[in-house]
Amino acid sequence: MKLNWHEIDRFLTGEAWSGSLIRKHTTELADVIGPRWGGSSQDRMTAEYISNQMKTAGLDRSEIEPFEIDTWNHGSVSITLPEDNDRIIASLPFLRCKPIDLVTPLLDVGHATVHEVEELRPRLNGAIVLASISPEPFTSIEPFTARISRLADAGAAAIIAIEPKTGGRMEYANSDEWLNVGPQKRMR
Repeated sequence: MKLNWHEIDRFLTGEAWSGSLIRKHTTELADVIGPRWGGSSQDRMTAEYISNQMKTAGLDRSEIEPFEIDTWNHGSVSITLPEDNDRIIASLPFLRCKPIDLVTPLLDVGHATVHEVEELRPRLNGAIVLASISPEPFTSIEPFTARISRLADAGAAAIIAIEPKTGGRMEYANSDEWLNVGPQKRMR
């Protein structure tokens, strides 16, 4: 029997298009399960969902291997402005941030560049600061993590990072360089 590769290709391409499960998987993983930290219950739900999909597709072996991981999960977060009828500011914590509960002055430090921090240094100690994640225009680009360190060294009690996005979108960000995570491991 001679194979008609043109017809086979048309069938496979058409089936990939019309029978696609991308939307179903995206909805389940992004909307139903949602964000997932390594080792969290959502991480486990994701592994189970993928394993079940593999079994449904006919794979004869789909196993979830147990593992231990040092992980972190944030609690609830809220920011209110007491002098503005306790107006709530929508927010997410940075990854690996320690919890804090304080009422203290709020100070806008722009992009937290050297010149902005030096100008405001006398008022920074103990203040909560607003800092833009984006780099200051027309200056040398500096990672936000370096600017966070500068603010901490100047005595800021907490940092509210501002990153304007359309539609009120927010995403998790990191408060440190990934290379500096956790206690240093000792080589044996």
